[in-house]
Amino acid sequence: MTDDRWQQVQQLFSAAIKREPDERAAFLAEACGDDSELHAEVESLLTHDQRAATTFMRPPSTQTDAEKQDTPDALVGETIGKYRIEKVIASGGMGTVYEAEQDNPKRIVALKVMRAGVASRFALRHFERESQILARLRHTHIAQVYEAGTFKGAATGHPAVPFFAMEYIPNALPITAYADQQGLSTRERLELFGQVCDAVHHGHQKGIIHRDLKPGNILVGEDGLVKVIDFGVARSTDSDVAVTTMRTDVGQLVGTLQYMSPEQCDADPLGLDTRSDVYSLGVVLYKLLCRDLPYDVSHSSIHVAARVICEQQPVPPSAVDRRLRGDLEAIVLKALEKDRERRYESAAALGDDIRRHLKREPIAARVPGPLLRLSRAVTRHPILATTAACILIAATSLAVAEGMVRNYYLKPVAVQVSEDRQTVSLISRARAVIHTWPTQGGRAILSSRFVKRRSAPGSIDLALIGYDANLTNKYHGAIVAYDVRRDLEKPVWHQSVAEDQIPTFLLNKSGKSPKDCGVRRFEVLDVFPELPGDEIVAVYHVLPTTQTAIRVFNLDDGALLYQSWMDVSVAGFYWMSDPGLLVIAGNNGSAYWEDRGFPDIKHAHPLVVFAVRLEHGLITTDYLQETTGKGALDPVWYRCLLPPEASNWELSCRLQAPDSGYHPASNVIFSVGPSSDITVSWHIDRNGNIVPSDLHDAQKRWPDKYADLRQLYLGDLPPVVDRGEGGGSSELPGDGEEP
Repeated sequence: MTDDRWQQVQQLFSAAIKREPDERAAFLAEACGDDSELHAEVESLLTHDQRAATTFMRPPSTQTDAEKQDTPDALVGETIGKYRIEKVIASGGMGTVYEAEQDNPKRIVALKVMRAGVASRFALRHFERESQILARLRHTHIAQVYEAGTFKGAATGHPAVPFFAMEYIPNALPITAYADQQGLSTRERLELFGQVCDAVHHGHQKGIIHRDLKPGNILVGEDGLVKVIDFGVARSTDSDVAVTTMRTDVGQLVGTLQYMSPEQCDADPLGLDTRSDVYSLGVVLYKLLCRDLPYDVSHSSIHVAARVICEQQPVPPSAVDRRLRGDLEAIVLKALEKDRERRYESAAALGDDIRRHLKREPIAARVPGPLLRLSRAVTRHPILATTAACILIAATSLAVAEGMVRNYYLKPVAVQVSEDRQTVSLISRARAVIHTWPTQGGRAILSSRFVKRRSAPGSIDLALIGYDANLTNKYHGAIVAYDVRRDLEKPVWHQSVAEDQIPTFLLNKSGKSPKDCGVRRFEVLDVFPELPGDEIVAVYHVLPTTQTAIRVFNLDDGALLYQSWMDVSVAGFYWMSDPGLLVIAGNNGSAYWEDRGFPDIKHAHPLVVFAVRLEHGLITTDYLQETTGKGALDPVWYRCLLPPEASNWELSCRLQAPDSGYHPASNVIFSVGPSSDITVSWHIDRNGNIVPSDLHDAQKRWPDKYADLRQLYLGDLPPVVDRGEGGGSSELPGDGEEP
């Protein structure tokens, strides 16, 4: 509806509302003439005005919450039952919430006084019975209703005004505001939302539907516990229909409507069930994860907004935040299904699926497959779908046999490195070799990946090969990307280290050049969520030293996005996606124990593990530091394997995802030992905090043989000891041999 049209509707409504009810029909017939749509819109507003509170479409208050609290209120200082009203906490379309003091027992309560006339005469007859049910509703995450009743006061002039005395939650915030203020991660937001599901399910088990779930009715206190408020209030006061029509300004819908299910928009309160609350929970979850709502109806008329909620598909969460694609998106969209038969059957089922996702277990929700999407399209466009189906069947019948054979025998699905690491082969679904890329000399292939890019523009699948520096062909020391659907001989892009990307001292003092730089390992990760697509994090090393470059490329075109150097022989790295940290482990080639106060330990480099934050656009030949700080080259945390004598034990190390007790997006396992079967492991969290070591079974079986491993621990790397003139380490990074 245009602004001019809405202005016309508003003017007619204002004129009609001033007339007696029996005069309005004739007035509208004359004023609207043949414009039936205009007549229906104004008549709808008049109908809703009769159902809603007396503030419907009236000029809103411009006072802030603080001003409301300072403004004299007719009930402040009054006593309702056992409760003396102290001050206004908040005021909305349905009523006002006060801070009140109960005389026995002595306590502060939140007293919600419904606006006079908000409850129909029919609802008031059931109010006393239902208020007793609400008072028996007890759950850790539900704000308890101590008492509910009605009163008649001189200030209201109404014979029966409902009130609720509820648990008071000081300094509470709506769940979305709390999550944003505390900077909660996606995992922490989901854990918080799980409390909401538990509370709502408890209410459902008691036979009570909330009917008005929204962030404003889901509070989080200072202790971090969720408290769902107003449970069953809408039902008890017959007010949920009125809520859908409340406006704070012309053309501005109150947020409540945006959280209502399609069946609630049909204004049939008696036809609702618990799955209506599941839908509202889905909208709250969407808001919690996406910081936005699935539909924008803030500037729509009532009828348009209701039609959007009932018919329009929500914006997929992954379109707002790519990290939500997959299981989380499937969970949200299942909760937001228009057809309640396809929704989660209960709030508990929704909460269970969220907890399965957090445990990395299979979820009950599934992303709608091609058949389901097709069936929905057919329902919306039956004639067009029938025509398209006839054409499709005719075309498909001619190509199906050839397509099945080609898809099975020729479709590439993987790359495979030979045992001698001299060739890489492209493998089909039938395990047939489609193509082979030779190295033309040496064990030069240390890493390779096959990457499917279904969601990328152009939909390309890439074979990625990382070559070591001892390769003799033109791609030596490079990462090379081939589009496997097109030219298998000519790469889409390739990236090696150029001369101007090598530290000056390596070029001048050590005589190194690009031919000495090769790829040790790489992974495809999403390290820069603000950029479309994924990135490649690669470790380039300089033979035969411990000099290493950390480089990040755009997966689509190979553009260099980040580079820094370090003197660490990298044994592995791990991406913590929640805090956005790259964890690196290996031997620090610039550190010698004899320079750090341990002269008896010679020619040994400390084994270290540390975390760095990759900065998009930082491309430098400078080195990562050993000391933590907030600079672009400062680690967030830095740990060292101790005691120093362990560096002489020829221990190897590795990084891997943690077990089910720790979330892989913010924890990592760091393991060291003489072999992969004999290790000591530590869990390290996003802040570098260390969980005590976990001994491998081999050590438990033979404690005497591997007793020395029990001495290992992680601590801070000792500083360089100033040994006077000529002592200490060089100002430049070391140039030691790889261990």
